[in-house]
Amino acid sequence: MSGIIGLVLKEKTNEIFQKMCEMLSKLTHLGDDGTGIALIDEKGDIILERYPFKLDDFIKTATESFTGKNSNIGIGELRFATHGRPSIENTPPLTDCKREICVVMSGIISNYEELKEELVNREHILVSRNDAEIIAHLLEEKLKSTELVKALTEISNRLDGCFAAILMSSQHPNKLAVIAKGIPLFVGIGEHGNYIASELEAFHGLVNKYIKLEQGILILDHHGFDVYNLRGEVEKLTIKDMPKELDYKVPGGFNYYMEREIFEIPLATRKALLVHQKYYLD
Repeated sequence: MSGIIGLVLKEKTNEIFQKMCEMLSKLTHLGDDGTGIALIDEKGDIILERYPFKLDDFIKTATESFTGKNSNIGIGELRFATHGRPSIENTPPLTDCKREICVVMSGIISNYEELKEELVNREHILVSRNDAEIIAHLLEEKLKSTELVKALTEISNRLDGCFAAILMSSQHPNKLAVIAKGIPLFVGIGEHGNYIASELEAFHGLVNKYIKLEQGILILDHHGFDVYNLRGEVEKLTIKDMPKELDYKVPGGFNYYMEREIFEIPLATRKALLVHQKYYLD
C-alpha cells in the first residue's frame, strides 16, 4: 500500500505545498514510513523533498524548501515500504538519471529485478531499492525517441505486476501522466484545477466531477484529461458527480476498517504473490 496524489492547477500559487499536504493527510491510513513531495517551480526546475518520516514530521522538515515556491503542478506519496527499507534513498518521489522525471507509485512491479539489471547494463544509475524507480528510467529512455503517449504505452507493456503510478516531467511541465494496471486511481475535475489520488476522499471539497481509472493510461492537465487503453487507443470513462457528503466513516466507502480489510484480501493476496517469488516464497 501507498497513498499517492497529483495535481495540476489553473494558476501558479505559493500555497501548493500546503494544498498537497492537506490531500496527503486524508491518505495517512495508506502509508506512514515515508513521505515525499515534488513540484515544478516557475523556472521549470523540480523541487523535491522526501524523508522516511510520517506526514507531520515531514511537514516540519520540508516546509522551508517549499516556502515561496510558485507552482501549479506536483506529485506526492505516503509510503509503506515493500521494496527497500524506510530510508531517504528509497522514499518517493524517485527520479531518472537527469532528475527531470519523477514518479510515485502504489503497488508492486513483479519483474523489477529483471528490468533493473537491464537498465544498469545500459549505464543508468539507480539510487534506490524501490521498484517504482525503474519507471522513471524507462520513460527517460523512451522520451529520447518517441512522444509521450506512445512512450507510456510501450513502458506499460514491459511492466508486470499490480500497480498505479503518477509521473511528472520537466519536459512536459504542465502535464501529469498515469499508468494503472489493476490498482485504481481517482481523477477529480475541479474549478481551480484537476487532481489525482488513491482515494476519492483526498480531493473531497476540491472537485465537482471525477472518474475512476483501473486499467490504462491517462494524461492530465489543467484543462482536463485524455484516457487510453494499454494499446494506446483512446478510451472514454464515465464521469460521475462528486458526492456532497461522504456518508461513511472509513475511506473507500466502508463503516469499519475491519470491513475494508476483508474486502481488500483478494488484492492484498495478489500483491503478496507478486513480490519476487523466487527470493521470498520458495
